Amino acid sequence: MALLLFPKELKSAEYLNSAHVIDNTGGISQSSSFINTSAIGQPFGLDINNSNIFINYGGFLPGLNNVDSDKDNLSDADEVDSNTNPNIHALKDRLLLHYTFDSDSYGVSPFWGVEDASGNNRRGSIRDLPEKLEFMPNRFGINKSTIKLSDAKNLGREIIYSSDTSTPSFPETINKNQTVSFWFYLSDNQIIENQVLFEFWDLETSVDNFNGFEFLVNGNTKSFHWATSGEKKYQFSNNPIKFNKWHHVMLILGGEWKDLDSQKGIAFLLDGKLEGVFPKTELELLNVNFSNKNLRIGSSGSDSDSKPFHGLIDDFRIYDRSIGQTEINLFTNADNPTTLIINPHTIDTDGDGLTDIAELESGTDPALADTDGDGLSDGDEVNQHKTNPLVADSDGDNYSDSVELTAGTDPTNAASNPSVDSDGDGLTDLTEVNDHKTNPALADTDGDGLSDGDEINQHKTNPLVADSDGDNFSDSEELAAGTDPNDNKNYPIKIEPPVITVSPKSIYIKTNDDASFEIQATGTSVSYQWFLDKKSIAGAESNTLIVPNVSKENEGNYTVEISNEAGTVSQDATLTLVEGPPVFISLPNRFDTVFEKGETMILAPKVKSVGPTTFQWFKEGNKLEGETKLILKVNDVDYDDADNYTLDATNLFGTETSETMRVSIVNQANIGQHIDDEFPKVQGVIDSSPAVGKDGSIYYSTSGDKGYLYRHKSNGERKWSVSFNSGLRGSPAIDENEVIYVLEDAGALHAVKNEESRGKKLWRYKLTGGDADAEGEFREFGNSPAIAEDGTVIFGWFDRNVYAVKEGKLVWKFPTEGRIVASPSIALDGTIYIGDDEGNLYAIRPDGTAVWPKPFDTKAQIMTRPAIDSEGNIYFGSFSGEFYALAPNGDLRWSFDTDQDIWTSAVIRADGTVYFGADDGYFYALSTETGKVKWTYRIKENWQRSSTAALGLDGSIYFTLWDNSFYSINRIGKKLWSIKLKGDGDDVATFSSPSLLDDGRIYVGIQDGQNSLINTIQGGSPIDSRSPWPSFGGDLQNTGRVITATSNKDSFRPELRLINKDTDSITMEVTGDAFEIYKLQYSNDLRSWKFVSEPKNIQTNFRGKDNFKISIINNGTVFFKIISE
Repeated sequence: MALLLFPKELKSAEYLNSAHVIDNTGGISQSSSFINTSAIGQPFGLDINNSNIFINYGGFLPGLNNVDSDKDNLSDADEVDSNTNPNIHALKDRLLLHYTFDSDSYGVSPFWGVEDASGNNRRGSIRDLPEKLEFMPNRFGINKSTIKLSDAKNLGREIIYSSDTSTPSFPETINKNQTVSFWFYLSDNQIIENQVLFEFWDLETSVDNFNGFEFLVNGNTKSFHWATSGEKKYQFSNNPIKFNKWHHVMLILGGEWKDLDSQKGIAFLLDGKLEGVFPKTELELLNVNFSNKNLRIGSSGSDSDSKPFHGLIDDFRIYDRSIGQTEINLFTNADNPTTLIINPHTIDTDGDGLTDIAELESGTDPALADTDGDGLSDGDEVNQHKTNPLVADSDGDNYSDSVELTAGTDPTNAASNPSVDSDGDGLTDLTEVNDHKTNPALADTDGDGLSDGDEINQHKTNPLVADSDGDNFSDSEELAAGTDPNDNKNYPIKIEPPVITVSPKSIYIKTNDDASFEIQATGTSVSYQWFLDKKSIAGAESNTLIVPNVSKENEGNYTVEISNEAGTVSQDATLTLVEGPPVFISLPNRFDTVFEKGETMILAPKVKSVGPTTFQWFKEGNKLEGETKLILKVNDVDYDDADNYTLDATNLFGTETSETMRVSIVNQANIGQHIDDEFPKVQGVIDSSPAVGKDGSIYYSTSGDKGYLYRHKSNGERKWSVSFNSGLRGSPAIDENEVIYVLEDAGALHAVKNEESRGKKLWRYKLTGGDADAEGEFREFGNSPAIAEDGTVIFGWFDRNVYAVKEGKLVWKFPTEGRIVASPSIALDGTIYIGDDEGNLYAIRPDGTAVWPKPFDTKAQIMTRPAIDSEGNIYFGSFSGEFYALAPNGDLRWSFDTDQDIWTSAVIRADGTVYFGADDGYFYALSTETGKVKWTYRIKENWQRSSTAALGLDGSIYFTLWDNSFYSINRIGKKLWSIKLKGDGDDVATFSSPSLLDDGRIYVGIQDGQNSLINTIQGGSPIDSRSPWPSFGGDLQNTGRVITATSNKDSFRPELRLINKDTDSITMEVTGDAFEIYKLQYSNDLRSWKFVSEPKNIQTNFRGKDNFKISIINNGTVFFKIISE
């Protein structure tokens, strides 16, 4: 045999190997070009394959066995060699299904569909009405020989063959051979999105778990791709399709196709050339099997991302065998045995209207126009008359086909001949043709409901005209009405048929409300009948239907029929119960709520709702006029746009308000720099952590001979100050009503109301006794109040008591063994935790009684404020050098020894990390679960203590040292930047803990001798409000309470997402910590990992995002993972 080698034009076939994707998010289904691996180390893959095809032209070359028993231009030797039957024409050998799409290959009602020319009774259902079909010329120019599928006007035309108990299934595919062959034609303006040519699918599978095979034209690349089974595994062809011409497609599936032993599976040939191979190993892995599958041509019922095919499809065939190399020439209509014809054209040697290839297939003589000598050309017999071109008398009634056609009888029906009455209308065929000119094959030539014989013999009407007397009533209508069909002055009274002028509207309604449908129509004496889900409603016989007190049983599809003697029309409308308000499916995450000054802000939540739904956006509780769409877009954002946003979604049932979307605006260029502000130097010392009001105001207090409470705008402009007779201790705390609480050295709790232009003292609770006055006692970090949910203020004092005060009155008092310098913290259940200078930690109920039988004893003074996580576990250190983690019942979970005093309080990240600084010169990050060290950061000399840290939403950690240094480190303990705090003198120090605003600004106080100053520094993000205890006071208001009830320990794990893929590169996105450096690794076996060469480092921006591009790695299946540097 002679072999010609055609190198494959597409060097590699690429597809996303989604069978290897591990998706831990449990989220919605992703698109085919967007793979989300939600956790570090989770891979996705690409498969790269190359192949060639050997085309065998055996049987055409001289000197070989040229015996061709079935006259299919394939020698018997070649057919035996390729496992086909040499006695059956190759185009018919083991043919499972064949749709010719000729205009006469369609059934009629009630068996409307496309006939199966293979004889296997696999009739296809057509989703369209017969009168709407558009018949077009086929690839040989023969008119009405194929149909036009969907177009811009009709997006629903398709052919479906379903395998069920009454119709034959397709054979099993795996380990067997099958071939799909068809022609298609499209023009350059008909590629709109992905268009499906055909698919096999399982009716019992969902779109998200597609089980079958899908072949499409890609709307972006103008080339092919096909998908198989489970998770939409795609294989792409990179050769764009040429428009305005016919193309031939052949898919050779499975089996032992010769010369492809190394890549058996699905071979895709376009115009006789190999475009790609889908490996058999993947085919078996995905369990692709046509058995019990359903065939759909022209659209997809399983893939919502794909659209119907716009164009023509012709000669669709499925074979239960693999087409051999020697047969490809037949399927591509070659007219030269050594050349593949990519654009087949009409070759009709005898000019009879049939191509030589078609004549060879049907057995007629391509050199003789009338093979059977019956006076009709072979082409007319096949294409027009449907007679047998090989037999002069097709029906064997002793009348030649041409004689019968001349006489008007059916040459394919022996019972119909010139001597009989073929149509049974009482007239012989010969009489009809010669005498009356009526149709001998049609009993009612004029279609008036009367047979030709009755019209001539009985009614004396004209059998060629439906209305013999021309009075606009057919002959049958007049006879039925009793009028004379031959007298145009004697006719029935005309009844106008019903016509709908106003249709009923579909209704959305709440339970127990009344619903009303109404329809308006014209017509003579019309009657009405309403139906619910095709069941008639008793008594519903007017143009209005009232449905009172609607319940679930009333929900459904309502139909009204309008009838009279002239006909019936109907119209549908639905009634849908709205049983609940809209539901918010998702809100923007932390990466999508931080914006740089000057860019466009987009907030895009997702909402599920029934019925018409309206939207209204709010900013800090105030309606945003005109913002009534689901997505909020603000151009050129500025600091004023940083605020709390909510969305109201309203349907018929009610309104649902979203959770708060906290938007931050950051000036990236200034991160790590001082910001010019108007904060003045003030008298006294700032030992506290500034508190932030709802409007962004900054509150802080000072100690000294006198004490002051200050309120400033965020730019430093002073709004007011309130003086006290002695210094103020600790940090101020702010309640929901903007009342500020401070503790005075003289032993008093003060409540001050913010009245914009001034601070008004509301009340004072004064302690009594010898230890009430704390003048001269240690101030740093200590004695800040906390505020319970009900507004009760909690604080401890040097007189060995914990106090609960509300509206200036004592609620309860709890005695302790030691004096109290520390500040209280309040858990989600209301339990209060506080330590004393004897080393005891107390747990107190909201009613003032002890939770534990005895306090937890650390044997050394406790200065720190406990930090509490969402599960109620307590974290604190003492002068014992130990850092403790207690369960809510007081049991020790673990402890960690620093071997030095612990002065500073801890903060807790949602990812399960607790942070604190100790006197040993280290800043620690420990696991909240085990107490094991995650990392340490060396501060300076041992005496350099740090303030309580503040946690940024971007993963940053901020803290000060007593020598007025300010640090920003990332979530894994690497320094991002540092800066010296500003003061006028040489004796600058700080004990203040930082506070973070939504624009990323950081506020921290310094001491400069006997004076103090607030410094403002530009950070990268707001406070981490998704963590339970992100700052000294818990929240920005310093209430001393846990701020979130749940913690997502995966909230800071980096995610790797696929953004885009083209022929030579892949674009990915990493999200994680801000300004973090990541590296990308790849592997072929998930055991041995290598770093990609470019980019070597991937650094996120201040949002924690970065998009990057890598080159395609042509090395089989490839997995990727992202790791932190």
